[in-house]
Amino acid sequence: MHILVDRVTWWERFWRDAKRWRHVPVGPVNITFKLTKRWRPRTPLLLIRQIKIQSQAMESRPAHARGEDTAAHTAITAPTKGPAVIVGVGPGFGEAAAALFAQRGFPVALVSRSSNALSAFAEDLQSSNRKVRAYPCDVTDERLVIALMRHIEAELGCPELVIYAVQASTPGSLLSSEAAAFEECWRANCFGAFLVAREAARSMKPHGKGTILFAGATSGTIGRQGYINFAPGKFGLRALAQVIARELWPDGIHVAHVVIDGDIAESEEPDNEPHIKPNELAEIFLSLHLQPKSCWASEIDVRPADERFWEHC
Repeated sequence: MHILVDRVTWWERFWRDAKRWRHVPVGPVNITFKLTKRWRPRTPLLLIRQIKIQSQAMESRPAHARGEDTAAHTAITAPTKGPAVIVGVGPGFGEAAAALFAQRGFPVALVSRSSNALSAFAEDLQSSNRKVRAYPCDVTDERLVIALMRHIEAELGCPELVIYAVQASTPGSLLSSEAAAFEECWRANCFGAFLVAREAARSMKPHGKGTILFAGATSGTIGRQGYINFAPGKFGLRALAQVIARELWPDGIHVAHVVIDGDIAESEEPDNEPHIKPNELAEIFLSLHLQPKSCWASEIDVRPADERFWEHC
């Protein structure tokens, strides 16, 4: 059995290396070639690798430790988690979500415009031996978002989960608001979500899995007076989520929109206001990510028990 394993491993390694040879210099010219026929051993490689692992475990274990084999084999073959990308990390929900997913064993990519605060928060999470990286980025810039997702994938792997939690709001009315303020809020609340979701989907689709979650607001369902700059972007975010859910669900990518109908506390300190606790809201997003494929939700709304419906945000 060892001879078979070693022979196949050698051939597998040789074939992989041979396929990398593309240009062979011969004097003043280069010969270019490509190997197209795939070598297939008589024994499936997956089975051979499994046999090799089992064989090594059998040889190394003491006779009295046979009960430990199953746990050891499970540890070897357990799938690793892809990174959770939190876009819009700041005091409150963003930081709570990042901390929760780091605690649950996800590599975490922290994305925000504020580089100094982001780096300090990443260091705090890394102090607990967790893989956390800070990625300062203006997610309303297409070129920066493309580079961001490539950077994350190169360092942490294909994203398993992306949460878009950016929120930009400038109070105003139709007659008093400047065009620049309106455009800035729309770009942060909607356009950035489109860019991030598109690049995330491009990474996830070849793997046939992934989750993209959007943090919405009451203003995504009701256009109230004084929210001329905020509501259109949040309405657009909700529409974006509905459109891409229909597009990406068949590819195994879960897309959902969370209407956050309430004010989110910026810390876990108790107060007498009907605030949403950020750590508990983060648990809601985690539960969406963990939903079984036969029962995916496309939208949920959350609010404190002592909050009136559709009153805030």
